[in-house]
Amino acid sequence: MPRGVTQLHPMSDPVRPPTIAERRFAERAAELAALDLPARFARMYETNLWDDAESRSGAGSSLAATAHLRAELPALLHRLGVRRLLDVPCGDFHWMAHVDLAGAGVTAYAGGDIVEAIVARNRARYGAPGRDFVRVDLTAGPLPDVAGAPADAVLCRDCLVHLSFANVARALDVVRASGARWLITTTFPARPANADVVDGDWRPLNFERAPFSFSPPAAALVEECAEEGGAYADKTLAAWSLAELPTVDVVRRLRVAGARIERVDPTAHAARWGLTQYYAELARRFEHGFDPAQSIPADDADMRPPAGAFLVASADDEPVACGVVRTMAPGVAYLKRMWVADAARGLGVGKRMLRALEEQARALGMTTVCLETNRALVEAIAMYRRSGYTEVAPFNDEPYAHHWFEKRLDG
Repeated sequence: MPRGVTQLHPMSDPVRPPTIAERRFAERAAELAALDLPARFARMYETNLWDDAESRSGAGSSLAATAHLRAELPALLHRLGVRRLLDVPCGDFHWMAHVDLAGAGVTAYAGGDIVEAIVARNRARYGAPGRDFVRVDLTAGPLPDVAGAPADAVLCRDCLVHLSFANVARALDVVRASGARWLITTTFPARPANADVVDGDWRPLNFERAPFSFSPPAAALVEECAEEGGAYADKTLAAWSLAELPTVDVVRRLRVAGARIERVDPTAHAARWGLTQYYAELARRFEHGFDPAQSIPADDADMRPPAGAFLVASADDEPVACGVVRTMAPGVAYLKRMWVADAARGLGVGKRMLRALEEQARALGMTTVCLETNRALVEAIAMYRRSGYTEVAPFNDEPYAHHWFEKRLDG
């Protein structure tokens, strides 16, 4: 492990209570969802969404919360050879104003933020020779030069944790295109898996786990975070060389992991294409092949409301998963034709599709869902069991089935 990197039990995530960022966003989610990204973060700033008396950037930007970070960050920047620093988002510059950047060898600083009001306030209060503030959308770019040249490092503290996978992918593209040498960003090494959120919400991210799968960082600074009783003590500011980060593959994984799931008509091209891929995979994997004509059929009418629904997950307008829910009996839904593309495996897309199918079943008034599957689909069987499905006696005569499952839906 590189010098300076602290690893905190990366295989087991502690029980973490929701942060104030999560709680406050949940209270205003409907209001914020109607706004685009710049307006959303502007509203969060204007209303002091994170409810902190000291800094509108939130409790994590208070002087107490950043005491260790402020003391150790100059040494990290000096070790990385950072002379020109781009801080995006800079927020209200509250804690950074107390960092000895000159002592670290930083000769020029630029702070960027998506909220114009923050930028204007910072220019008026903190602007100085060698210190500038600019309006920047990290998800759209381009990033500005610092003192006439690309930044040595892009500091991206407490930002990507607020973005959806799709916008994290865009942000990584923008940072890579900036010409900077280092990305310094927030990571939680005790987090065993990553989840997607809507933009503006919050969750911890571990950049060494899928869908990022970064190598161990070159250097890291454990912030000694005390929020929520120390539940986020693994919060770390870590530095990765942009030249060594995965490029197309990680961006593609991020976009796939954040695939959009929507209901489509069963005659739509995406639905037909997904079924074609599903049938082809079963033909490859089943011991004696697969013939759709021998399987229990489903008419198009069975896959439309009010009888059922056909769902497709798409990334960059390409289907990466599909599934069907249909009525089997009063109050009982039947899940069929669930497929996940090879490129989307291991990214949580299958689990998201299963949850979306269950939500469709609830919307159709169902209280129970059932499904059957073939013994060759071992990863699907494992997912069903992890998701609360119980194996039951056969409830139909599907010729390709070896396992039958059922799950009661909560209210």
